Amino acid sequence: MKRILLVVPSNKGTIAMCSLNLWKALRQTAGVEVCCVLVYKLRDGIEDFNNCQALSSGKKGLLSKALNLFYQANRLKSIKKEFLPDMTISTLFNCSTVSLLSGGRDKKVGIFHSPHQQVKAKGKLLYWNTLAEYRFLYPKLDYLACVSEEVKQSILHSFRNILPHKVGVIYNVHLINEIYSKAKEKLDSSEDETIFANKVMLYCGRLDVNKAPDRLMRAFVASGAYNRYHLVFMGNDEGPGNLVLNMAKQKHIEDRVHLIGLRRNPYKYIAKSDVLVSSSYSEGLPGVIIEALTLGIPVITTNSSRGVWEIFGCSNQYDKKMKGLKVVPDGIITSNTGDDKYDDEMLAKAIGNFRKEEFTVPFSFADKVSAETIAKQFLELL
Repeated sequence: MKRILLVVPSNKGTIAMCSLNLWKALRQTAGVEVCCVLVYKLRDGIEDFNNCQALSSGKKGLLSKALNLFYQANRLKSIKKEFLPDMTISTLFNCSTVSLLSGGRDKKVGIFHSPHQQVKAKGKLLYWNTLAEYRFLYPKLDYLACVSEEVKQSILHSFRNILPHKVGVIYNVHLINEIYSKAKEKLDSSEDETIFANKVMLYCGRLDVNKAPDRLMRAFVASGAYNRYHLVFMGNDEGPGNLVLNMAKQKHIEDRVHLIGLRRNPYKYIAKSDVLVSSSYSEGLPGVIIEALTLGIPVITTNSSRGVWEIFGCSNQYDKKMKGLKVVPDGIITSNTGDDKYDDEMLAKAIGNFRKEEFTVPFSFADKVSAETIAKQFLELL
């Protein structure tokens, strides 16, 4: 029997969902015993984590987090002494830091979800702290599991002190049957049902600067797509929401643009959409794109990472500086050159000319993210 300890940042958010999928995949694997620990346990989190031990009781500021690290590491050390893991898998930066500081003879694997450059948007102090962790701590991990080739290359190119044989790609788990099942459920309210009775372009994710909902809104307005579609933003608003609503008011299309907030089951909303649109500047392996394609929903996405091309099955054609549009059976990739005016125009062109019936959505990537495939890859590290 192999013992695996899973260290998860918290019981809320995208990484929590990715971690939960991995936990489920490992639990259903023969010959494996899994223990899951949260760094922070927050109120109203994902119910599956309710019985997990927590190293801390709530989120803290950057300074208090730093001071709290050693307390968390000591708590994790005690858990390790009791559980005796063969491997500890940490599913985010801070988890890997705590795992390393806790010591022990277990094999330590860290999961890396995005290029380190994304942290810049959160401020210099946090970015410098991240660089220090890559320089002094993460080389001590036994393996750095990157969720896409883009993330892997960002580590190998930026941190020569990390040995290349310790860095590889292991995709996030996606529970295909669970996605199918949850997609059949009814929407949360009659208001939602009314909105989704129309043709819908769906944005699904945090409304933040990197994911650029305002860029999508500009393209939606410029394309005139509001004459045929409703645009729905689903996810927590971290700032740009008011900007999106103001643009809708200026164009007098408030009835065509909807901010519906976070939904616990996004799959049923994705399944009722005509297209998913991702407008991000930078991504790793965008899970929401995988979920949409699983449900046969085509995707329009900016060229935010090589991971997008991996999902679409054309990574051998990856062009970081691509201009114009790349049309594939699963959807459309639009330019992400850094020239906002040009990139807006290309996104608007893709949205304005979109016809769902033109896409077959074969989604050949599904087998690479199955529970069986990912669990096997982690066990092979032992």
